[in-house]
Amino acid sequence: MENEIEDLCRSVGENSPMPMAAVTGKDHVIRYANPAFCLLTGNSRDNIIGTAFCSALPGSGECVALLDGVLETGQSHVHYGEDHPASHRLYWSYSIWPVIAADGNRMGIVVQITETTPFVIKATAMNQALLISSVRQHELSEAADVMNAQLTSEIAERRRIEQELRRANLDLEQFSHAASHELQEPLRTVTSYVALLMRKLPTPLDPELEPVVRHVVDATRRMSALIKDLLAYAQLGVDSYLAQTPVSAADALNEARYNLEMKIAETHAVITSDMLPPIHADFSQLIRLLQNLIGNSLKYRKPGVAPEIHIGAESRGNEWVFSVRDNGIGINPRYTDQIFGVFKRLHGAEYPGNGIGLAICKRIVERHHGAIWATSQEGEGATFSFTIPKDKPEAAVSANVA
Repeated sequence: MENEIEDLCRSVGENSPMPMAAVTGKDHVIRYANPAFCLLTGNSRDNIIGTAFCSALPGSGECVALLDGVLETGQSHVHYGEDHPASHRLYWSYSIWPVIAADGNRMGIVVQITETTPFVIKATAMNQALLISSVRQHELSEAADVMNAQLTSEIAERRRIEQELRRANLDLEQFSHAASHELQEPLRTVTSYVALLMRKLPTPLDPELEPVVRHVVDATRRMSALIKDLLAYAQLGVDSYLAQTPVSAADALNEARYNLEMKIAETHAVITSDMLPPIHADFSQLIRLLQNLIGNSLKYRKPGVAPEIHIGAESRGNEWVFSVRDNGIGINPRYTDQIFGVFKRLHGAEYPGNGIGLAICKRIVERHHGAIWATSQEGEGATFSFTIPKDKPEAAVSANVA
């Protein structure tokens, strides 16, 4: 059997430039090695024949395992591996196939080894990677172009909407000013004529006429206050936060208390506060915010009970949380979200007002990039809280509106 293997391999591989060897047995003893295999191993044929394959080719453990598989299954196998331990390492490819005798038995195995330098392997891999990268880069570039086009379109649309919003707010403010003046003028006329009429009428007034006159005077007064409140609400436009600067919340509270001085004295209210921090805000709007919230607590006090109002402030992450807590009549929790809408009132004529004060508070807070909410139970007082960011918001750029 061994002579047959040697004759077969010698006729095929003696002049082959590829290193080839034939092995037999479980130990894969070399029975033939061509000149190219001897050159690869650096040994003469006499030193190789009769030795185990792994002895003739140190570091060939991976190939030995492949030889076992081919011997067991009788199936050819091609493997690309790296087994050479020399300083200039070679990457070897193994082509392994069984030698079958006439009776069908596996006589041995022929191994062909192809050597390749690392440079060729790396260059091939690099070329493949560059090709894949180039294709991928082209795909990414196309995707980026599409995204940039979409982004450009969205930015243009956003600018258009902002431009229209600023124009609408400017139109609203101009209309509010005009409407205020136009509506106040006939009100002043009505008030003047009612006053003149009252001077002409005999005193005391006729019992049937007195309530009529009183209703007219009261209606004109409420209409005048409503117009002023609507004007104040409309003037809180989108650019109102342009005036935000470092201000003292404590100073704003003092100003609000001064403006409410008469009402505080009349109700015997006790107002306390924490040490309030400096913040970035529009000072006049901060005064109005605190004044409206404190005024709301003064208005909705319990009958016969002096109002107790506390203004607090605490740090929470990137914002300040302010609170105005009172001991008033409280609010049904179902309505704590509705009360910030324009003209939203929960009480009748026993509590004066137009239902705009809290809406103004909400708009002021939102223009400062904050939030406002209320927590309460009926009969247990209410707490109005709002947030103001610690960092100064980006200054809005006023658009030139044609």
